Amino acid sequence: MHLWNIQGSKAPVLSIAAHKQGITAIALHGAMAATASLDGTVREWDLRSNTGTPTTTIQAPMQRGSAGRGGRAQMRCVLYDPEGTTLVCGSSYPGLMLYSRVAGKPLSAVTIDAIPQVGGAMFQG
Repeated sequence: MHLWNIQGSKAPVLSIAAHKQGITAIALHGAMAATASLDGTVREWDLRSNTGTPTTTIQAPMQRGSAGRGGRAQMRCVLYDPEGTTLVCGSSYPGLMLYSRVAGKPLSAVTIDAIPQVGGAMFQG
């Protein structure tokens, strides 16, 4: 992941080797950023720290594969709730996962069998 100051130089102000596979979504809340990836993780970053170390890593659920084989689902989307206390994560496994930033743990998972993959989510207030 590379971040630039669009009013500054052409070089990135921050470069992070964020994931083992491609990033599918980025969400911002203040100085925090959350990234979703095909590697089955959502990671949160404090952009002020400039260390390249995630403050939080959330694992996608395991999904059932053919012949009983399964692997970790790919994370497809991530967003912060308006207050910034909860991350909503969508994956290639049916449903959404809610993660409490305050408690540092998952709140719940909502399975939506009719939707094979969640590619986006939004809050409406």
